[in-house]
Amino acid sequence: YDIIGKIPFIHGKGVSRLSKNNLLINFAAFKEALLKLQSKISQQNTDDHPMKSILVTSSVPGEGKSTIVANLGLSMGMAGKNVIVVDCDLRFPTQHKYFSLPNEIGLSTWLTQEDVKLVDICQNSNNPNTWVITSGPVATNPMVLLGSSTMNSLLDQLEKKFEVILLDTPALLPVGDAISLSSNVDSIVLITRQRFCKENDLIETIKKLENLKTKIIGVVVNVINN
Repeated sequence: YDIIGKIPFIHGKGVSRLSKNNLLINFAAFKEALLKLQSKISQQNTDDHPMKSILVTSSVPGEGKSTIVANLGLSMGMAGKNVIVVDCDLRFPTQHKYFSLPNEIGLSTWLTQEDVKLVDICQNSNNPNTWVITSGPVATNPMVLLGSSTMNSLLDQLEKKFEVILLDTPALLPVGDAISLSSNVDSIVLITRQRFCKENDLIETIKKLENLKTKIIGVVVNVINN
């Protein structure tokens, strides 16, 4: 697969949450990398093959996938795109922490309860054009929920309201959540962290992705240290 993005290492800026005073996107090199990534993704989006829903995953935990999803959502919003970030990690969610949002209800609420409306789970990120659906309470059967018709119904509704849907999913090798969700989305982006992910794990991940019918946009290499 093509490398569609290279995200630089920002020294001393590992963040537990995003705030207006501590956005990685405010660093010039990081911002430029996100703009290039946006451009690569946009090039794949055509009338014949629309790319509204983008599933973002990695081989193993700790590769920086969730941080990239949050910042990419902000970057797209700042560029004028109407974007929503959906935290599909129903085991160890993080997006509510990044955006400092409540997480009493969210995606798992939609997937497990009746009479939940879209307005109940969509939260304003307090940043331009960027909305968030947090994970909601931890679920006991995430793989089944993410592959359900209820999840597909949510994506159908979101596609009518947003230009881009960024889906932050668990790492692909430990659990099958991302694979389960993959049939419901338009495209997939794989994040790999330089000098962190083992070569065998990356090869196994690529083999799993090749078995899917969903279009793979490409690979983003994270924490490039010049």
